[in-house]
Amino acid sequence: LSEASVLNSDIANNKAGGTGGGLFADYQKSLKVGDGTVLAHNEAAFGGGIYIEDSWQSAVIKRCSIVYNVAHDGGGGGILWERTPPELGEDVLMDSNIAQYGNQIASGIARLTAALRGAIITANTEPISPEIRVSIFDNYGNTVRRRNMATTVVATIFSETCMYRDNPCPTHESM
Repeated sequence: LSEASVLNSDIANNKAGGTGGGLFADYQKSLKVGDGTVLAHNEAAFGGGIYIEDSWQSAVIKRCSIVYNVAHDGGGGGILWERTPPELGEDVLMDSNIAQYGNQIASGIARLTAALRGAIITANTEPISPEIRVSIFDNYGNTVRRRNMATTVVATIFSETCMYRDNPCPTHESM
């Protein structure tokens, strides 16, 4: 594990095919970005300006500008973080960044929600076909998107017989 400081630096006009167009920090003990640092016009699939993954301590970001960065395929035009949120200190300007979700700042998956529609859960007397919808959200409530598609999973389950105890549907005569 290493410690890194990016201070009083201009990081501009960079492109990454994967993560972190301007700055990529992976498994850092600590990361400090600030003191007049400018991250501008950087591009990546995820985390256009800064991508932070598995930092042992919260990255400290203060007194800097993170502007006009783009995340083409996922979140965090300005900053995308996974697992440990950064600490945003004083005088951080994040503006005009573009992403599939979380234009200025986004996180990886933080919450899943599931909904069940079209199902009678008890005493089924007919075959059923419920729809199960699972939606994925980041730490800021944004729907996590990849390549302009919401990462919502929809599955429909079809039963040829009732989903009732040992599967045989009760007949109206047996009820």
